Amino acid sequence: MVEKVFLSPAKYVQGKGVLKTCGNSVLQTLGNKLLVIAGKRSFESAGKVFCEAIKSAGGATEFLPFGGQSSWAEINRIAKVGEAGNFDAIVAVGGGKVGDTARGVADKLKIRLGIIPSIASTDAPVASLYAVYTEDDEVQEYGFTRNPDLVLVDTEVICKAPAKYLASGMADALAT
Repeated sequence: MVEKVFLSPAKYVQGKGVLKTCGNSVLQTLGNKLLVIAGKRSFESAGKVFCEAIKSAGGATEFLPFGGQSSWAEINRIAKVGEAGNFDAIVAVGGGKVGDTARGVADKLKIRLGIIPSIASTDAPVASLYAVYTEDDEVQEYGFTRNPDLVLVDTEVICKAPAKYLASGMADALAT
């Protein structure tokens, strides 16, 4: 008999404007104190709205800029902040590398994980695998952890991303 296994995020929410109204649902799923990591563009396009929704629902967020590379140095830097702040969860806003980094931090600290993609270029937001790169952008190793506790896809944000990322996402979907 062939065994079939289906893995997925614990909760997946998608829709136009969901970042504006997600506060209570996110707090119930991830906890009240969230560490948010994102690059500058992703924070501007999605992170700010998300943090405002959490604050309006009575939760707290702390934003930490993503350093740009999913490396052990970056994972350890963010994990140190996460451990000192006693956060309930880490939330990644952006593309694959910020998500990989957040998965590594969540795995290391054994805290919950939320992913907010800002582009539709891969299936990375729902994955349990994370890549760790060298500072020279070569894959060093892979880590395996659980799937995210929450994936929030705001279609308004995704639709504003450059079209080349959507095309990449279609190719990735066909390949996987």
